[in-house]
Amino acid sequence: GNPSGKVITAAGDTLQTTFCNIALVKNPGDPGDIRRLVVTSKNKNTGAASYTAKLRISYGTWQFDVEIVQETFAKYSNRTINILTGAGEIGHLGTSVGTAAYYSQLRNVLDNTANFSPSGTVTIKGFAYNQIYRGAPGLMSTSAADLTGIEKFLATYHIIFLSYNCNPSTQVASLLAQWVQADRHRVLVIGTDYVGTNDNLKYLAYADGIPTFTYYAPYTIADALTRPADNTPENAPFLNGIFGYVSPSTTYTKYDDTLGFAAYTSATTGVTPIVVLCKSNVAGTNVAVGVNQSKRTVYFGDASLIGSPMSNTGLADTDLNRLMANLWAWMAEQVVWED
Repeated sequence: GNPSGKVITAAGDTLQTTFCNIALVKNPGDPGDIRRLVVTSKNKNTGAASYTAKLRISYGTWQFDVEIVQETFAKYSNRTINILTGAGEIGHLGTSVGTAAYYSQLRNVLDNTANFSPSGTVTIKGFAYNQIYRGAPGLMSTSAADLTGIEKFLATYHIIFLSYNCNPSTQVASLLAQWVQADRHRVLVIGTDYVGTNDNLKYLAYADGIPTFTYYAPYTIADALTRPADNTPENAPFLNGIFGYVSPSTTYTKYDDTLGFAAYTSATTGVTPIVVLCKSNVAGTNVAVGVNQSKRTVYFGDASLIGSPMSNTGLADTDLNRLMANLWAWMAEQVVWED
């Protein structure tokens, strides 16, 4: 049939439906003919059915129709997301029963039913936690027998977060890379805090164009971390996501001067910076936390960010709490949404 309603043709034009806004945008650096459609939901869909809208796109003699769907969150309310972290080291998230997280701040956000629950901001059943031994048998295993068991063990998890001082063997690192690539409903978080942390997994970052990681000097505890100053469609899920807007004027005091960061260059492909290191509080291109959204991989340069720099309330009540809640909401979405 023939479409009806408003026609948009120029960058900056917008359409509105009952449930979403549709904007035609042109990003800096886009070639002359390139335009992007950015669809933003107005509200969370808490109804029994999905919302739909149809859009016809025309370019020259080409025409095609697109259906925009905002699914109801109710279909995910029984989904539990299984999280695995390295046992006994800074940044681990503990177990569901018996072992407390190294830092309570992030766990309080994740376990707050106002945030992640069937009635929460992100409608899932919740998170379940377990740990893997950092030595052998575990992350540092090399024997064929161990590796067979570990491969089966990893397959039961949706998010794997290997924080500070985890360093899987070459063989286990290969299993982890295969694990995240094998199912688009998995997310791998790679700690890059220090030279000995996840060294055998850093080749994934190098493949994304990150040239190297730098540790310690010339940066000190007096220097701060913050979010990038620019707002882009790529960083919107993390810096202006479901838990709210993260101010670029807020800095996060580092617990110590142990962190890893990478220079963000024109060769860096696919990695969205969401936390950058400020030298003398001047924001630069030193990425401390970056996300490759297409590969569902997070490079996490400072495990202490999920500790004392956050508030301990379990709420999205500070900029860093909002940023971390938005990041985990994005990860939860990768796990539960349907192809």
